[in-house]
Amino acid sequence: MADLAETPADGGLVDETFDGLRIAAEPWRPLASIQPFRGRRPEVEAALGARLPDPGRRSDAALHIALDQWLVEGDAAALSDSLSGLAAVTDQSDAWSFWRLSGADPRPAVARLAPFDPADPRYADGASLRSQLARHPGLVVIEPGARAIRLACPRSYAASFARALREAALA
Repeated sequence: MADLAETPADGGLVDETFDGLRIAAEPWRPLASIQPFRGRRPEVEAALGARLPDPGRRSDAALHIALDQWLVEGDAAALSDSLSGLAAVTDQSDAWSFWRLSGADPRPAVARLAPFDPADPRYADGASLRSQLARHPGLVVIEPGARAIRLACPRSYAASFARALREAALA
């Protein structure tokens, strides 16, 4: 019988600090994408017990990630059951790797990875957007106070993205 060992997708970047900028891989958690059927968003929000954020925003309940699509924490099967007939639900638990950049101002490091200026007022506290990160698709979430930014990339790119994060932090 094979002896399987858990290996982090990020290539071992768990928690490092570069000149006051802390980069920490976030632990795995169950995630699902929710895409309400036409006209059913109010019913989805009622079933979730939370309002889905507007485009380009985040809330404690969800991240807006695409047109009429949100990423939420939770078991996809249970969400699919509770939202049956109201929304399409897909399991995203193994699709994304998340990192949190905090401490020193994280915006310069993010600016080295993404084709937008995170200091632009449009990307104020609570912003959530899809963007290219180190030439690959990703998510950017600007936390309240702009002292922390969460980045996500496809797990299949996590080890390469971890190297890009290190390079951006050291530049």
